[in-house]
Amino acid sequence: MTVTTIMLIMFAGFVVIGLVTGVVMGRRGRGAWMWGVLGTVFGPLVVPLLVFTRLHSSSRAGTTGARPRSCSGRASQPRARSWCSSV
Repeated sequence: MTVTTIMLIMFAGFVVIGLVTGVVMGRRGRGAWMWGVLGTVFGPLVVPLLVFTRLHSSSRAGTTGARPRSCSGRASQPRARSWCSSV
């Protein structure tokens, strides 16, 4: 095998990983285009990121979150604006 053949095989592997990553994350409700580009650029290095994102999103699936806090740090009352009025 020549160096060119090895490089072409590696490039093809990166493209396939990018396509598979885009399809998998697109079906999970994520940005398929962004994940496809990340998978193509980083190749096999994107797999741990994909697993972390999947585990992190599934662990937060049942949480509702805390109430937003005001500028003073106390729990704020519901209002139309979600940022500090002094900013």
